[in-house]
Order: sequence, then structure tokens, then C-alpha cells
Amino acid sequence: MKKFEGLPREMIALRASKEIKDGDYVNLGIGIPTLVSDWIEGKDVVLQSEIGMLKTGPLCSGNDVDQDLINASCQPVQLLPGACFFDIAESFSMIRGGYMDVIIIGALQVSEKETWQAGATRQEAWTGSATLVGQWTCVPEPRN
Repeated sequence: MKKFEGLPREMIALRASKEIKDGDYVNLGIGIPTLVSDWIEGKDVVLQSEIGMLKTGPLCSGNDVDQDLINASCQPVQLLPGACFFDIAESFSMIRGGYMDVIIIGALQVSEKETWQAGATRQEAWTGSATLVGQWTCVPEPRN
């Protein structure tokens, strides 16, 4: 019997990018969500990195890499004109305060089983990213 492999990561990111409209402020969580930045070219979107940047661009490679400019998955990203920096507390205040139009969260950020396996207690597991699920309309990210 052939094992079901699921959708490729890029296809999941492409599908998630379809939820983003011009003018949206968007937070991309850890994992597959960070790949969404490569699928929004041509849209007037402001990406926020959880580590404290607004107006991040797509993933970069080669000579363009600056390890101080990273997304939630610690991948190097490009900065767009008008980018700004702030501390992580302000970053999460933007997310939890409702200032983001779209939040795309990775499956392991909200998976009860995976969070607990990572060593978190039940209390810790639901005070993180999973609490955002109740605040926002979410498109589930299938696990592959």
C-alpha cells in the first residue's frame, strides 16, 4: 500500500497566500507559513516578523543574506523600503492586540499533542499561539 505523502510545502504556502488581500498587515508564523512571503509578489502587503520587523520581503539567498534580518523560522529575508524595527514585546502586542489583518500559524504552533511533547504543561500549551485560533478566522494548515 502506497503511503500518502500530502501536499508539498510550497503548495500549502501558495494556498495560504490566496487568503491575503492588498493592504493587509500579515504575520507569518514558524514553519510553512514563512514560505508564504514568496507567493505574494505584486500584492500591497505589509509582512511582520515576530522578532520585530515590519515590511519584510521574500526569503533571500546568496550575497543578499544578512543573518540579522530573519523571519520567525530564522530564515534570512529581504527588507523592503520603509521597514522598521522594534522589540519582540511590541511585536507580540501587535499580533495579540488585533493590529494584524491576517495571521498564518504553523500546524505545530497550535497542535496540542506536539506542544505537550515539546515539554510544555497544559497551561503553557494554551497560552501561546493556540490562543490566537479563537480570536481569528483561520485556514488550517494540513500537516504532511
